[in-house]
Amino acid sequence: MNAQNRKQIIIAGVLVVVLLVVVVYQVFIAGGTPTAPPSVQTTRTPQTVPPRTPAAQPIMLETVDIDPEQLLREVEVVPFDYQLNRIDRNPMTPLIGTVTGPRMPVYSPGTLPRTVEVLQKKVSGIMWDEREPIAVVDNEVVAPGHEYPDGVLVHSIEPDRVVFKVGDSYYPVPIKEL
Repeated sequence: MNAQNRKQIIIAGVLVVVLLVVVVYQVFIAGGTPTAPPSVQTTRTPQTVPPRTPAAQPIMLETVDIDPEQLLREVEVVPFDYQLNRIDRNPMTPLIGTVTGPRMPVYSPGTLPRTVEVLQKKVSGIMWDEREPIAVVDNEVVAPGHEYPDGVLVHSIEPDRVVFKVGDSYYPVPIKEL
């Protein structure tokens, strides 16, 4: 028997001992019945659950009579004015801790990237080379790093698609099959 098997057997033995201690505690030490709150009336019913072992005593089931009217009378209604107690905060900011990592770019109205136009670009051919790939996009030969007048950048050219970059977003456009 090697050292690894010996460790596993010792760990298994310890876990079995812990399990036995928990079972003994639950069955014999903490085995009392829970007490009901003073405002709730409890009655015992003659129903019994058959014992699991011959030495175990049958368990009496309890029914609880709850008066819904009494529960409603005990509910305390607290008036609360949301406008007076309003907190000015961004709901997307976490209550605890700070947010780290990249954030979404903030665009002013009218300067949103034209995602639909980028995705509608027609990639009709790719000349794949690991060092200097080129592609034909909208009948124009482009290479990685090519920037269109509207700010769209050809980020990379792969064997079956061209990846465009607008701001911090990347848009892959596959080659058009004829």
